[in-house]
Amino acid sequence: MARDEKTGDRVAVSAKAIEELPGVGPATAEKLREAGFSDLMTLAVASPQMVADAAEIGSNVAQKIIIAARDQANSRSRPRQRRPAEGRRIFQQECPCVHDKSGSD
Repeated sequence: MARDEKTGDRVAVSAKAIEELPGVGPATAEKLREAGFSDLMTLAVASPQMVADAAEIGSNVAQKIIIAARDQANSRSRPRQRRPAEGRRIFQQECPCVHDKSGSD
């Protein structure tokens, strides 16, 4: 599962995403799914040897697939970071009395 970038909700990653990884064609994707690698996250946390054995590919290609899966899983699950200045502006707008510098008490 990944997180939607706009809402932060958890969403399922499509199985087609596996085929979009570099070095993964339809046959390799099918072998990976049959071996239990059903989404990007399962590939991202796998060892190169596990992926290589499951898909009958070399360990160097498996390593590239794992790195690509990690990159895609991270980019899909990374929530939008709010900048600190953005939060201060909102607080100042909502609480003008805290920032009143008129000196009247």
